[in-house]
Amino acid sequence: VTGYTLRDARYCDAINDPPSSPAFLLYGSEHGLVELYLNGTGVYGHTISTNTRLTASTLDFIYRNNTACWVNTVHDLAVMECARLDRLELHWTLGHPPHYHLDYVKQMVVDWVSGNWYMLDSREFIFVCAPSLSVCVTIVDSFVNKPQSLAVDPAVGHLFFCGYGMLPPKIERTLLDGEDRTEIVINKLVYPAGITLDYANKHLYWVDFYLGHLARVDYDGGNRKTIATFMKDDRPHLVTMFERTVFVLSEDGRGGLKTVDLNGDRKPKQLRTDLNTSNVLTVVHRQRQPHVSHPCGN
Repeated sequence: VTGYTLRDARYCDAINDPPSSPAFLLYGSEHGLVELYLNGTGVYGHTISTNTRLTASTLDFIYRNNTACWVNTVHDLAVMECARLDRLELHWTLGHPPHYHLDYVKQMVVDWVSGNWYMLDSREFIFVCAPSLSVCVTIVDSFVNKPQSLAVDPAVGHLFFCGYGMLPPKIERTLLDGEDRTEIVINKLVYPAGITLDYANKHLYWVDFYLGHLARVDYDGGNRKTIATFMKDDRPHLVTMFERTVFVLSEDGRGGLKTVDLNGDRKPKQLRTDLNTSNVLTVVHRQRQPHVSHPCGN
C-alpha cells in the first residue's frame, strides 16, 4: 500500500513524511487545543488555550499546509480560526461564510485534495464551502436524522455521515456533491456517535455509545464486524485511528481515552483518564491525509 512499509511480513507501518514528523493526537475542548503523543503524554509547548471555545467536533487539519482549523464560538458570530500545527500559538481568523452560520456546525472535515470544507449542521443538513469560505452550497438537506459525525475520503470521492433521532439510526454514504446517497449500515444501531476511516483498507469504523461497542464495515457496508466492547458506563463518543490502533474517547470524559489494538486482543486499554469535556480528537499524520493523484489536487 502506498505510504506504508511492510514489517515482519505481518504489519504495515505508516511512513513519516517528512521523516521527522511522527503521528500525534490533536485533542480539543472548550478550553483549547492540546497535542499528545500516541502514548498519551503531552507534546511540550504545543497547546493553545486563550480566547478559544470549540463547538462539538469542529476541528480538522490540512497536513500539506501544516495547519489546523476549528470553529470558534467565543464571538457573537462564530468564525473559523486556524493555527500552525508546529506552533499552535500562531493562529489567525479565516472568517465565516457569507450566507451560512457556523454556530450550528456539529462537525467539519476537510477534503485535503480540493481544500473544500464539509460542514455537518445540527439543524439537519450538510453544506460544503470553498477553502476561503467565500462560497458555500447545501448538498444534503433531507432526512438528515439528528446528525452526529462526518468523514470524507477524496481518493474515492465519498462522504460518510451518521445520525439518529426520530427516524431509524443509520450510516450513509454520498458522493462529494451529495449525490448517489446510499444507506450502508441500518441494522444493530442505536446511537452511532462517531465515525472514522481507514483509508488504506477502505474500512469505516464507528462507535455506538448506547450499545457500547466499536464496529467496522467496508465502504459499501459489507463485511461488518464488531471489534471491541466497552464498559457499560464508558459511552464511547469520539473515534480516530492510526495504523493498527483505534483511539476512543468517552462522552463527557466518563471513561477517558482508550485504545483498541486491532492486531492484539482488541480489549480496550486505558490511555488517559483526565481528558474531560472533549469535543474533538484526531490523529495528525501524512498518511491520515495521503497523497492523491486527482485533477482537483494541488
